[in-house]
Amino acid sequence: MTLGFEEFMDEVMSAIPDKLPEKIRNSRISIEEKTKNNDIKLHGIAILPEGMTAVPLFYLENYYDDYVRGMSADEIAGHIASQFEQYRDRASAIRLPDLDFESVSDRLRVRLVNSRSNIESLDSLVSRPVGCGFSLTSYIDLPPEAGVEGMIQVTRQLAELNGYDETLLMNTALSNSAKYEQPTLNDIADVLFGDGANDLLNGAEYEGGGSLYVLSHKGREYGAAALFYPGIQERIAEVLGEDYYVLPSSVHEVLIMPQSSGLSTVQMMDMVENVNRAELSAEDKLADKVLLYRRDLERLTVAEDREREPVPERESV
Repeated sequence: MTLGFEEFMDEVMSAIPDKLPEKIRNSRISIEEKTKNNDIKLHGIAILPEGMTAVPLFYLENYYDDYVRGMSADEIAGHIASQFEQYRDRASAIRLPDLDFESVSDRLRVRLVNSRSNIESLDSLVSRPVGCGFSLTSYIDLPPEAGVEGMIQVTRQLAELNGYDETLLMNTALSNSAKYEQPTLNDIADVLFGDGANDLLNGAEYEGGGSLYVLSHKGREYGAAALFYPGIQERIAEVLGEDYYVLPSSVHEVLIMPQSSGLSTVQMMDMVENVNRAELSAEDKLADKVLLYRRDLERLTVAEDREREPVPERESV
């Protein structure tokens, strides 16, 4: 009989101690719930031996998919124990940065989130509303010398503990992202089938004729934030020579469609919804809406929105 998710978590947690080396079998093992993008709740197993203070979480939602496909809870416990041992072997080389503002200021970055889908998250994170139902949040991009890839989200608690000025922090994070995460705008065919060299924001000539362009940044991860880099919306209008629509395809990129493409906003909205439901994980989804940049207003507006009622935006920082 297939266990439900709650029973599966208990089964895996109970099996882990026997999979660990004898000297750490008395580790504290717990299940922690974490809120991710779009207020999605994930459940991770933490293994904390005596003397260690920072350990990874092994999220069980994906493991449950493996279990449903036939992998036993005992096998999954063994895999988690093995992954933890690999982490423990390299833990001594991990050097997280000091968290005073001077130490982290150059590593601050922003990511774009849907304000309505992140009500709980935004309540605890340092953030800034940017209009059209979106907010920017800040994070610390871990440096190579840290010995581990990842980021540290800047929470209000972290900011308070380290004396960060939230306005300065968000200004710095946005400035750094624009400086170090260079925005890119490419015809979608160049992204899918080319080498991405035909970048309209960095020297390539716009010849028209294309109907869909991808806005992101060189690193791609969380590249949708490039839409709110200083001056980028105006720059895109200048390159295209006309008003344009924005299709929020994921947290990693948005699609730009010249207004002359001929599609209706309803057709574009259907495109966005189909991608969100068929091709994206729940965490990567950005929004069910279509935006329009109007050159006469010099601002981004909402053209089609199926997210219904607006969410009050928090005071800007």
